[in-house]
Amino acid sequence: STESDINAIKNVDDRAIFKQAYQKSFKNGWLQENKKRDSYKAYYEDFQSNLDYICSGSFHKPGSDYYLSKGYEYDHSRAQVEVSAKAIYPILVKNNLWKYTQLIYASVIHGLKSHVLFWLLIVVLFVSAFKTLVKPTKNSILILLLTTLIVSNALIVSLASYSVMRLEFYHYPLICLFWVIIIKNIITSARLKLPF
Repeated sequence: STESDINAIKNVDDRAIFKQAYQKSFKNGWLQENKKRDSYKAYYEDFQSNLDYICSGSFHKPGSDYYLSKGYEYDHSRAQVEVSAKAIYPILVKNNLWKYTQLIYASVIHGLKSHVLFWLLIVVLFVSAFKTLVKPTKNSILILLLTTLIVSNALIVSLASYSVMRLEFYHYPLICLFWVIIIKNIITSARLKLPF
C-alpha cells in the first residue's frame, strides 16, 4: 500500500487503523516502497518473512488496542479488527492492483517452483479445455481436471498470502499424474503414427 491509500478509506475507525498499521510497517521497513528489491520474487520472500510481524504487530494487535480504547470488549475488539481488514483489503487491492498482481504471481511461482511449469500448465489448461469442449475424450477431460486442480490450488495458496508447505504439497502428486498422462498420450500418439 501507499500512504495516500488512506484517502480512499471512508470509515473513521478503518482510517485510524490503516494509518497506524501503515506507519508501523513503514517504520520497520516491511512495505514494498521502503526499499527497492531486484524482483517481485524478492518482494514476495521479504513479505513472507515479515508476514507475522505485518499482520500481528502492525495490524491486529494495534487494531485490537484501538477498539479496546473505544470501549469494546476484548473478543469484540478482535472481531472488529477483522471487519476493518475486510473493508480495507479491497481498497488496497484496487489502488495497488499491479503490485498486488505481481506479488500473487510471485507467490504462485514460489509454490510451483518454475515459471516454465506455470505457463505450460496454463497452455495445457486452455488446449485441454478447447479439446474437451470440441470433442471430449477421457484423456482431455482428465488433463483438464488435473491442470484446473493444480492451477486453482496454486492460486488459492497464493491468495491465502502464506505458502504453507502442506498446501503446496497437493501440487506435486497432481503434477506427477499430469506428466504421466501427457507422456502416455505422446507415446500412444507416436505408436499410432509408426508404420509397423
